[in-house]
Parts: sequence; C-alpha cells; structure tokens
Amino acid sequence: MTSNQIVTTIPRDQYASFFQMMHGGATDSRVKIFTAPVQVCVEDIVDLNRRVARKLSLHHLEAIVATVKVGYKGDRFESFTTWEKFLDASWETTDRVEEIYLKWDFALNLSGNDQPQQHSLVVRISSNFKAANFLQYLSSSHKDKVEDIDIETAPGFCRVDYMNAQVSKELLNEVTEWFSARKQPQLIPSFWYTCKKYKAGIARFFHHWMYLSQALLLISGLFFYQSFAFFDAGNLLHVAYYLIFAMYYLVWPASRVCDFFGSMIFDMLSNIEGSRVVFDFTDGDKKHAAERFQENQRKGKISFGAIVLQILLNVLSNGLFLLLTR
Repeated sequence: MTSNQIVTTIPRDQYASFFQMMHGGATDSRVKIFTAPVQVCVEDIVDLNRRVARKLSLHHLEAIVATVKVGYKGDRFESFTTWEKFLDASWETTDRVEEIYLKWDFALNLSGNDQPQQHSLVVRISSNFKAANFLQYLSSSHKDKVEDIDIETAPGFCRVDYMNAQVSKELLNEVTEWFSARKQPQLIPSFWYTCKKYKAGIARFFHHWMYLSQALLLISGLFFYQSFAFFDAGNLLHVAYYLIFAMYYLVWPASRVCDFFGSMIFDMLSNIEGSRVVFDFTDGDKKHAAERFQENQRKGKISFGAIVLQILLNVLSNGLFLLLTR
C-alpha cells in the first residue's frame, strides 16, 4: 500500500446514502418548456424568487442557496453568487440582456430520511440561442447534451432535480403560473401584430384577388372589342383563337404579377420584427425596445401602403370591367 492511498470502511446501512452522494444524489428530473412570448423585468425575477421561497417554506427546508447568471449581448456574462448581490446590482447600463439563468439549490428534511435530501430548481429565459451554441451541442460527445437541444433552444424552460416527486410538481406548477402571469412584449402595435400573425392568409387573399382582376380585365377587353366588331358565326371562331392566344401568353406574366404583389405583402408583414422574449432590465433594454417599436411602426406604414396599392389596382380593374360590360 502506498502512502498516498486512503482506505476506510463504511457501515452497510450508510453505503446507499454515500453512493447517492457520490453520484449527484441519484436525483430524477422533471422539465417544462415555455414557448409563449414573455416580457421580463427585475421585479418579475424578484416575484419568482418570492414564490419559490413561499412554496419551499411549506416543507421542512434546511438550507437554500439562490444564484443568478445574466447574459448580455456580445457573449458577456455576470454571475451573482447570492440573491442579495443580485438585488444590489445596478442596471443603469447600456448593455442589453439576452439571457437569465436562475438556480435554487436547497435541502429538504423529508419524512422517512435520516439526512436532508438535496434538490435543485433551474429556470432559464433566453431571447437568443446562438448558432455557436447549437454547433457545440451537435459536436458534444455527451449524449445527454445532444438530447437537450430542444430544451436549450426554447425561449424558456424550468427543470427540477428532485428526490421527492410531490415537491417537484409543486415547484413546476408554481413556475408555470408565474410564467403565464407575465405580460407579453409590446414591440409590435396590436393591429400589425394581428396582420403579421395572419400574413400568409392576407398575402394569399390578395394574390388570388389579383388573378381575378386580371381575368376581369381580359373579359372587359373582349366586351370592348365586341362594341366595335360584329359577332357572328363567321368571326366567332377568330375571336376564340385570339382569346386562346391571349390567355396562353398572358398566363405567365399574370402569374408573375400576382406572385410579385403577394410576395411583397408577405415580406412587408414579415419584416415587422417581434421577439418571443423581451428583457426590461437595463437602460439599454428599454432603449432597444423603444427603437424596435418605432421601427415596426415605420414598417407597418410601408406594409399598409403596399396593401392600399394592391387594393387600388384591383378596384381599378373591377371598375373597368363594370364600365366596359354595361
């Protein structure tokens, strides 16, 4: 036996507890993914911590440690090892928050156990999953990391590593209620938010309306021709030839025109940018949100102009049809 070796004996009745401790407590996990848009400020995080503390106070809580990590734009992070340091942080900065990671490590003295059992609660909210992180997950040799891609790419998720299933369910429900109570981002005016939501249907409607208007213009041209020519059995066949010829060569340009206007409306509405997660922590966050709102208003006016132009062209086509077919 060498001098740098340690040999000890463990009573059989304590071996199971020692084995669990060496393997991370042999805890199970329960995960909830959040996909709804959410706006989060410092007061919301304080409220979440208050909810968690209140829920844990209903059990035999032995110890708890809350840590917070804030990620800023530009791959810069700030860690708060205690909750008090997070509360004392100054947010008067031009930096923009992109991610917040909260973790509660706590020990509960549950009935039927001689020693307190370790649990943890993790809540992560992120507005941007970077491509570099995605490639890192794909190249990871750990199978667990690859399987967690759908969790990490979600706007928000909650994970409870637990020894007691009832406690984990209560915490998961508490975080879910908190997330549902957050207000949604107001980066897009309500009218244009609705238009953006149904942009595909709006673009499709104008696409087919333009097709109809061009068909009506073609029919109007035939009626206009009828006012100068006499339709009889002799020239009706010639008119049919002209009609087939015109339709054959007008199908492609007509489809291009319809595709152009439909795509223009779809792209205009798509350019109205929103975000599933908006942070309202720093002065930089507030400035960025105000700039995005103003920019979306400008893009909304451009979209409105494109829609009005399409309506005017269609109304003009329909008006010519009514005028020439009277």
